[in-house]
Amino acid sequence: MIRLPHIRTESKLGLAAGLIALLFLSYWIHLERSFQEDREGTRAAGELRAEQLSEVVRQSFDATFHAISFVLEEIVEDHLGHLDDFDTSARRALGLLPLQAPVSVGLYDIHGVAVVSAPAGAPRDIATTSYFRKLKAARGELAAMVVGEPERQPGTDAWELPFARGIWRAGQLAGVLVIRMPLSYFSSKLDQIGLGSGDVAQLLSLPSGLILISSSQGLSRVGAQAPAHRPFLTDDSPDSGTRVVPSEDGRDQHIIAWARMPLYQAAVVVDLSETTLLASIDDNIAADRRYFLVNTILILGLLAVVATLVLRAMRQRQALSAQEAMYHGLFEQNRSIKLISDPVTRQILAANQAACTFYGYSREQLLRMKITQINCLPPDEVQACMNEALKANKPFFLFPHRLASGEIRKVEVYSGPVTLSGRTVLYSIIHDVTDRFELEERLKANEQRYRTMFEVMPAGIVMVNGKGEIDAFNSAALEILLADAQSLQRREKPLFDPSGRRIDVSERPSMRALSTDLNHELFYVDGDEGQRIWATFNSRRLPPKADGTSQGAVIAFSNITEIMRQEEKLLVSQLVFDSTTEGIMVTDPAGRLMAVNRAFTQITGYTAAEALGRHASFLSSGAHDEAFFRAFYESLNSKLSWEGEIINRHKDGHDFVERLVINAVVRGNGLRSGYVAIFSDITARKEKEKELWRQANFDALTSLPNRTLFLDRVEQSLAQAARRRQPVGVLFIDLDRFKPVNDRYGHAVGDDLLKAVALRITSCLRGEDTVGRLGGDEFVALLPIITDQASAVAVADKVLTALHEPFLIGGRIISIGACVGVAVAENGVGTAADLLKSADGAMYQAKEAGRGRVAIAA
Repeated sequence: MIRLPHIRTESKLGLAAGLIALLFLSYWIHLERSFQEDREGTRAAGELRAEQLSEVVRQSFDATFHAISFVLEEIVEDHLGHLDDFDTSARRALGLLPLQAPVSVGLYDIHGVAVVSAPAGAPRDIATTSYFRKLKAARGELAAMVVGEPERQPGTDAWELPFARGIWRAGQLAGVLVIRMPLSYFSSKLDQIGLGSGDVAQLLSLPSGLILISSSQGLSRVGAQAPAHRPFLTDDSPDSGTRVVPSEDGRDQHIIAWARMPLYQAAVVVDLSETTLLASIDDNIAADRRYFLVNTILILGLLAVVATLVLRAMRQRQALSAQEAMYHGLFEQNRSIKLISDPVTRQILAANQAACTFYGYSREQLLRMKITQINCLPPDEVQACMNEALKANKPFFLFPHRLASGEIRKVEVYSGPVTLSGRTVLYSIIHDVTDRFELEERLKANEQRYRTMFEVMPAGIVMVNGKGEIDAFNSAALEILLADAQSLQRREKPLFDPSGRRIDVSERPSMRALSTDLNHELFYVDGDEGQRIWATFNSRRLPPKADGTSQGAVIAFSNITEIMRQEEKLLVSQLVFDSTTEGIMVTDPAGRLMAVNRAFTQITGYTAAEALGRHASFLSSGAHDEAFFRAFYESLNSKLSWEGEIINRHKDGHDFVERLVINAVVRGNGLRSGYVAIFSDITARKEKEKELWRQANFDALTSLPNRTLFLDRVEQSLAQAARRRQPVGVLFIDLDRFKPVNDRYGHAVGDDLLKAVALRITSCLRGEDTVGRLGGDEFVALLPIITDQASAVAVADKVLTALHEPFLIGGRIISIGACVGVAVAENGVGTAADLLKSADGAMYQAKEAGRGRVAIAA
């Protein structure tokens, strides 16, 4: 009946195959790029984790080594010289260490020969060890603890690590004290930081790279040398960092993170295997690749099946075209929309030109479609209707059909069975009835719209008929009148006029609206819970019927309870304006005072009569410069407000600080009608803040800067010195023999002595220098402007000489001494904390050298 066009299926399938191949290739490239981004993100996270682990291990080792150094110092200062009681003293000192593993301590002479050990055991000479040679070769006193090379415990395969400290007398090495710690203790601590499989944490000696301590997975490397090319072994290496380096065998990449421990000439190194780190993400990537390949194969197979089916269908259509040619004219030239479809496959077999024009598809497109592609009903319902038409049980249907543009049209379909080429198909004639249905829908929508508007209006609406009966109302009417539907229609809810009189039913708005129009009549209702609702009523009569009788009226009323409350609030606001404790000024746009409250008079001293009409600037104290007022007016012009602190002058002449908030009053047309300023006197609070600041930054006893303020001034001096490329000096002063003064004369005398010391140190310095007290008997001095280290030492000598002079405290002559540590930051390089730490270390060197001395930080 319809001649089917010839379609070059092979060329179209070839083009489709090329597009599909390009799509899969693009997606593969996208996947590979995302895989690489995932690996890079995982590697970056590994570097951050390695850096964090190295810092954690460094802090842990630093604390442990500090504890070991403290124990060595305790034994040196408190127990040396009592060899017969060495074992007991050593055990007591070792008890300060937080571990359960066996630890030994030994005392050696200047030749490295064992003198005594605890616990007692076979003596081991240390003459050939690196740490003994280092201590013996030192010039002068070496106060810092030295970490030795790992050693085997006698008679076992266990490792232990020696920590040595020299015993000095008059600047000469008098002996060596050694503590040997089991490496298993340090390894167990490293194993607790959360290393993964194949990851290693180690402590290396610098600059040799000898492995001193290792986590369990690297214990076999203890005593070996780290590869010479490792970045943390170079002289210009930073104190911490990360680097990706090849493994020693060159088959793997490793993430190396290090953190140096300069005091002990060592570095903490965390070694993470990149292969282990990326194992999980690589497994996921491999799984995703397999998944993509499998899906690709399945999709290509499915597409091949679809292509086969398409070729088959096209050949069938070409075979039918010859048989349908005789019916072409009758079918094609009819203006009615006609379709022929297969009731089994739902395939559209034929469509006339009117169908193509109506649906917006070409004939070729329609013949490739099924009826379910234009019929918007579910496929099972479409099939059921086709079955009814096939049986001729129902020849007429109403469907929604979708056009090519996406528009949905309502159509009437007259469909029945016909025989075509030996099979039964459905012949359908279609009429567009959308306009009719749209008209019906618009009528329904308008009715629903008006019903919705009536219901959602915030105002109450009541309609009465010509008999005065209430026959319609919305939910807002019930809410405003605090009534239900029954009580509203029966007019049972009491209604009161503004005087509080309950009005009669005949006077109610719904009764009077039939005879007169109401305009803004005010009434109220009371609720069961004590609430009161005010409402204003308006009404309009409907046009009369043709016979002149009343058709009814519409009454509208609004809830004005909030307006009534606002009027009450205005009265309250005036009371607040007059009674608030904060000062209030209202000015016109030019800044002239229009209104002030009582608090204004209490704060400024000016009465309202004295202030009104004057410009607000008459309160100015003159304490602020032009830049302050420029910013003030810029804020008012741009933000329409300003908030801050300002100093004004009281009527009696004294200045006071006030917290001031100014807001512009802007009318609806955008013009300013004036300003409102609210302020309070905060002078007392500002004085309190100054006192609190002084307490936080100055020592309560001596009134000298405390640690916080002192370090802040050091940081400022370092920044200035860095710009001038000049040195900065810090003195760390620790008093000698101060504790006996407290013990003998009491803390009151000790406090007076500390005040006298503060004055004496201050007298030795210049005006630009700073003297501070850190606490106890420790003082510090900042020399921000010096020429070289020698000038700082000269000041230290001057302070030391002054402090050795006797003090007269409470009628007693008291003599003390001091040790001074000097640290100089050349060209202002370094931090305040590091500079103070260096001066502190130099002070301890002075004490260990015999007290009453000046020592210079290396």
